This record gives sequence, C-alpha cells and structure tokens, in this order.
Amino acid sequence: MSKKFQHDIFLEQAAEIAGIGHWIYNETTGRYLYVNKQYAKIYGKSLDEFQARYQTEVDDMEYVHTEDMNHVFNAYQKCRQDGQRYAIEYRITLPDGEQRWIYEIGAGLEQENGEWTTTIGTIQDITDRKNKEQKLRENEYRLRTIFNSTQVGIGRSRISDGQVLEANDKLARMFGYDDTSEFIEKVVLSEHYVDQNYRNSLLEKFNRDVDQSYDCKFKARDGSVFSVRAHGHCNKEQQCLDFIFTDTTEHTLATKALHESERRFKDFAEAASDWYWEMDADMRFTYFSEQMEKKTGIEQAKLLGKTRQEIGKPEIDDEKWLEHLETVKAHKPFRDFEYGLKNNNGTPTFIRISGVPIFGDDNKFLGYRGTGTNVTERIEAELAALVANRAKSDLMANMSHELRTPLNAIIGFTGIMTEETYGPVGNEKYKQYLNDIHHSGEHLLELINDILDVSAIEAGAMELHEENINLINVIEASIRIIRPRSDAGKISVTVANNLKIPEIFADERRVKQIFLNL
Repeated sequence: MSKKFQHDIFLEQAAEIAGIGHWIYNETTGRYLYVNKQYAKIYGKSLDEFQARYQTEVDDMEYVHTEDMNHVFNAYQKCRQDGQRYAIEYRITLPDGEQRWIYEIGAGLEQENGEWTTTIGTIQDITDRKNKEQKLRENEYRLRTIFNSTQVGIGRSRISDGQVLEANDKLARMFGYDDTSEFIEKVVLSEHYVDQNYRNSLLEKFNRDVDQSYDCKFKARDGSVFSVRAHGHCNKEQQCLDFIFTDTTEHTLATKALHESERRFKDFAEAASDWYWEMDADMRFTYFSEQMEKKTGIEQAKLLGKTRQEIGKPEIDDEKWLEHLETVKAHKPFRDFEYGLKNNNGTPTFIRISGVPIFGDDNKFLGYRGTGTNVTERIEAELAALVANRAKSDLMANMSHELRTPLNAIIGFTGIMTEETYGPVGNEKYKQYLNDIHHSGEHLLELINDILDVSAIEAGAMELHEENINLINVIEASIRIIRPRSDAGKISVTVANNLKIPEIFADERRVKQIFLNL
C-alpha cells in the first residue's frame, strides 16, 4: 500500500469522523469530479448512488430549499467570477421530505482564461445545531415574554452606584417609564430611595448574607412614592444585585385603611351605649366588645365559647324564647329581642339584642353578628309605672267609695224631701232648690264614676251601658245642672220644645257628659 493511498484513506476516515463532506466541481461541465462518502451521506445516498446520479449534467441546486435558493445562487456566482472563498448556511429538502441544514465552505480551485473552471469545498450537516439554536431562541423568547409580562419588577443593578443594568417592563413602569431601554439607560436606583441612608444599611446586610428580603420605598419619575416588597441576591463575582420588586403600594394603603377602619370601629364601639357580639356556626359566642361588660356587669369569660342554651334560660316567656330559638335555628335575622340575665352581683339585667346571619362566598352559614343594649332602666321604669298605676287605681277606688257613701245619702234625702214623703216642704222655692241639689248630687256621682272610667280605660276595661234614651230629656237634665251657673252669668239656656228627635241607642251618662262639656 503506497503512502499516498494510506494518506487518502486517513483523510477519508477523518472526514467521516468529523462529519465533513468533500467535493470538487467542474463549473464548465456541471459535473462533480469528486465527492466523498460523507458528502453523499448528507444527501441521503451511498457514494455509488450519488456518483450514478451525477454522471450526467444535472441541476446542482435541485435539493436547495426554495427560500434559500437566491442566497446560495449568489454565493456560487460570486465564487465562479472571482474564486473568493464563501461560507453559507442553507436548507436542503431530501426526496422523502426531510429537511436538513447545511454549512458549506467553497472556493475556486482552477482557472482558465480568467474564469474559474473548478471549485472545491466542504459541507457539514448542522441540522442538530440549528434545531438546538431554534429551541434556544424559542426558550429565550418565552423567558423574555414571561420576564416582561410578569406583574413583578425584575432587574439587576450595579453595586457601586446603583446603575440599572437589566430590567423588565414592569420594573420600568413602576418608576414611571414606558420605554424600558430609556429606564435602563437613565435610572440609577441609589438616587430613587426615599431614605437615602437605607441603601447603605441594605448593602451592609447583603455583605453579611447574599440573600435578603426587605421592604422599601422609592420615588418614581414624577416624584410620587411607591412601596415594594423586595427579594434580592448579591452577585459578588459580577458586583451586581439581582432583585425582584413586588409593588405593595395598594396593599400598604389598604392595610392602613383597614387599621384606620378597625380603629374607627373600636372608637365607635367604646363610645356607643351599645355593644357588639359575634357567634360562630355552632352558635357559640366568639366575641364581645368591651362595652358589654361595662354596660351589663356580666363577665365576658362566662359567656365566650358558650351557646345561649348553655348560658341558661333567660327571664322571658317560654313561648317567646322558643320562637326566638326557632328563628336563630333557621338562620334568619332578628331584631329587638329582649330578655333578662343575672349579672355578677346576682341582680337581674335586661338586655335587647338584634342580629343578622353571616354567610360565606359559598353561601355557607358562618354564624351571627349583632348589637346589644342594656334596657334594665327602661324595664324597671315600666314596672314602676305599672305599680304606680295600680296604686293610683286603688286610691281612686277607695276615694270614690268614701265620696259615694255621703253623696248617696244626700241624693237619697233630697229625693225624699222633693217627693214630700213625710210632709210638704212648704215654700215652692225650697222645693226647687231641693230638686237642683238632687240633680247636682246625681251629676257629682256621675263625675266620680267618670273618674273610675278613666282608670277603666287605662286598664282596657271600659264598659258602656247602652239603652234607648230620649235626647230631649238628657238635654233638659244637663241644663238643670248648669242653670245656677248660667243664671249667675245672666246667660239664658233654653230647649226648643217643638223638636222631634227620635230616641237614640247610647249610654245616657256618656251623652250627658258630652253636653255638659259643651
């Protein structure tokens, strides 16, 4: 075996190991003068198949992808004209439809009459590399999309001066920049801290521990202040800080508003005469405002964690108590439910409560929430009023009895004298006076009965004694009673005798009282 042959074998094996195809092409005849096995393999053929295919003149670009033809053709033409080396990447499509990426290097080899007649070159299948590059680009695009679309600010800054080196769109917007490139170019974070000394203390922390979480306030481009929750990593090798900012401005404001609301509620609760309470889904008391113990004298500890039944039946009518329990069991709102409990001193305390059921977003019952009021003073005042009213009624009944006894005697004696049961009165004028005394006594008795009627009305026990009465007779009787006063006032009161008024069905004493009031 000659050294040249051994050398050729060595080159062929080296090319196959490296995956490099060699070729020599006659530009005049349009034929390949030489290809190695790897060249044919890249085109999906054996060396014999490739050589048989290209023994005749054929289009040397038949496998080139249509989108890459101009690119490849221009490279070939330039090489034929000046013999300069070219290096191009392009796609080929094999007969079975498979696409491959080719990296080709070529140059002029021989020249006749100023034209390059022979070219030489290599090709290499770079499909795997191209696929990996494509996947890498896709991953980079995906990561960049996530990087810019995430709702947290992500960035990198230089430790020495705080100059922003990398940033996503969200971080730029936090600082008031619509253009992220402009933000990276112009912003130095150290100049945007609300507290300029905070950055120095922060760097000291990073010096002790490269990973830190912290809260911070920055000034935006327009001077407004925003708050962030930050997580940072100190890259000491590259002398930079990598960080993630979560804008907590709204959360901070909401938390502040919540604290203010809670404080406002607490102030109202302490200033109000009412108190507030809550029950859980098991109907156990879970909360009382401080006013409850102050207003009722009942310790919260005796009620918290207990149901209404465990506290004990309140001082209330059984029917009302059972009705209230049914309302609560049905998870319905209730209002102004009053009952009594014993306070720490053992004395009864009367309270009035109102409550509404609480439901979660899933409509699940969570318990009750409501208000309570101490109504002991009102209840005691009502009881005292009942006692006083009863005493008044008893007094009036006793007084009316004491008045009726002598008054009945006067009415009886004047009646006997008027009727002259035991002999004539004598003077007619005296007889008239006796008659007036008799009627006035009867009226006074009616007034006493009216006083009793007021008590009866207040007690809801008023009774009417209705019958058919002659209205003219009632009017004349009323005039007789008031005549002494009308005569003294020189007022003439008369009744037309020609009136034809039918009898009416009424209580005579009540009707007479109406006329006397007139």
